[in-house]
Amino acid sequence: MGLKVKFLKKQEHLFKRGVIFCDPCYLKFPSDSEDSWDDFCTVYFKNGQGLYEINGAKLLVMNTANGDGCYDVETSLRITGGSTCGVDAGMLCVFSLKDLSKISTLKEQAFTDQDCLGQIVKDFSGKVKINENDFIGDHELRLITS
Repeated sequence: MGLKVKFLKKQEHLFKRGVIFCDPCYLKFPSDSEDSWDDFCTVYFKNGQGLYEINGAKLLVMNTANGDGCYDVETSLRITGGSTCGVDAGMLCVFSLKDLSKISTLKEQAFTDQDCLGQIVKDFSGKVKINENDFIGDHELRLITS
């Protein structure tokens, strides 16, 4: 296994200094293995929804209630990035903006340039938790897939 993925068995996490929401299949994990997406999926399908660690970064990952499609982040804070979170793997994740370089070869600009890649909430600091197939958090944050 090239990508080191650890399941942390929690359903919530306290994030600081901005967050990104996206389908984890879009992340382009930094690994010397071409099978890094398969490595992630092997661990995810064994453990299910929850908090994961990859290269020291924490990702809260959940299934969507209705599979692939487009889902919107709602919050009282300003959202940048695409107009929506596109989903092609039936799952969504949230992680700290500061950890992007630890888990992806993508740059922040990719999320603002490509519609449907994901959404960024730069001013978010607070807790996000999984509530069945939805993300709920501080600052009236909601990403509803059900």
